[in-house]
Amino acid sequence: MEYDKTGAVDVFRIISSLMVISIHTSLIRNLSVEGDYILTRVIARLAVPFFLTCTGYFILHKSKEDFIGFCRKIGKLYFFATIVYMPINIFYEKVDAHSAFSCLKLLIFDGTYYHLWYFPAVLIGLLMVWILLRIKSWIIAAAISVIMYIVGIFGDNYYGLIQNKPTIVWLYETIFAFSTYTRNGLFYTPVFLMLGAITYHVHSFEKKMVYVIGFMLSLLLMVIEGLTLFKYQLARHDSMYVFMIPASYFLLNMLLSCEMVPKPGLRSVSTIVYLIHPIFIIILLWLRKNIMVFSSISKGSLSFYLVICLMSLTTGFVIYGIDSFLRRKNNAC
Repeated sequence: MEYDKTGAVDVFRIISSLMVISIHTSLIRNLSVEGDYILTRVIARLAVPFFLTCTGYFILHKSKEDFIGFCRKIGKLYFFATIVYMPINIFYEKVDAHSAFSCLKLLIFDGTYYHLWYFPAVLIGLLMVWILLRIKSWIIAAAISVIMYIVGIFGDNYYGLIQNKPTIVWLYETIFAFSTYTRNGLFYTPVFLMLGAITYHVHSFEKKMVYVIGFMLSLLLMVIEGLTLFKYQLARHDSMYVFMIPASYFLLNMLLSCEMVPKPGLRSVSTIVYLIHPIFIIILLWLRKNIMVFSSISKGSLSFYLVICLMSLTTGFVIYGIDSFLRRKNNAC
């Protein structure tokens, strides 16, 4: 059932948005390639599944009207972000405006900027799970979600195991023609949305230590899995891990077991940080190239990461503060 003391979940939303920034800035690559891989390509990869499990927990039990309303909200955010990043795409020639197929591929699967893939992915995943839960049993819906994830994982971290098998590779080449990665709304998001939906019905506050131990063990196994994949260079991309599933489940349940009042403001700030941080990456790279005082801040360094976090968080809280003030002012009128 839904719990009214979800403050720990709200706090971790901010942490997750900072984890996403670490992925896009390569936190300590200049110090240690392997260390950076563990932090940003393994541990930080839990950020997006966490967002998805939260969505499954808070949304998939809602009424049809609330569900549609949430999807509209996500759609509006995606449309707004697409407009904001369109000049950047045009300037860097990231979009082939002359190809309708290329534009549709970006819009539906890849995202209209590199971090915006999340929005169509969550919409497709939500629609898929919503339908499955209403026409099939929970067990069948969960099984289909897991099967889709298994298919997806061989187009991601485990691609090296099938790349020399022509009878299988043709299937993935067909998938890649429509979506650059299997990290999308068909193969990636459904299983984590299902985990959130399941947690809503089975979470127990009496199992806090079980969740803590389960998360720590799953995270350790996920790191071992990541190091093994890194050693044998099996990955085509590095978003999908086997032990990411139990780690995500135990993480959400562990946070729900913490008694902390909700902090809805942090939800908004985390969304803003996720949306705007690539802009600050572009700005800081320009400053580094053109202004001497910033020349020592190189991408792949801790200082670069901290500056992007500071700029993104500050802007996020300022935007949220202004929005809250205007809402209160309008309500008072």
